[in-house]
Amino acid sequence: MRTFSAGTKEMIEEQYHQFIKDVLSHSEIEEEIAEEIVNLSFMLWKKAVYRVGRVPSRLAVDCIYVISLLSGYRISKKNMVYATSRVLEDTRGITPMVPSDDGSRWVKDEKWRNIILDLIPNESAFDEMAGAWKT
Repeated sequence: MRTFSAGTKEMIEEQYHQFIKDVLSHSEIEEEIAEEIVNLSFMLWKKAVYRVGRVPSRLAVDCIYVISLLSGYRISKKNMVYATSRVLEDTRGITPMVPSDDGSRWVKDEKWRNIILDLIPNESAFDEMAGAWKT
């Protein structure tokens, strides 16, 4: 089973950058497109980690999912679970965008909406994605 070890900020960031890259290598997104998704997902992860109340690995999966959708590459939650289960060597995998205990989703907060749209200025896709969630 894959684990993440403690270390310097740079070491931790490198582990999660590699995790994002590995997850995308097992996803349905084409390899030539995946590099851009990796970079944008990691940029979002770095902005959000320790600020949104998500476990860093779950946050990384959220970031991949959101960036992929806003970039126009539909990736299913089922495929994300499969990809993460392969990378983590755990049959459960990680489902993206599971609501927090209070039922909210961090990306729907106005602050994060704006940060995400700074990375990918696709407001209509964001609104479509966020509108699909009841909370």
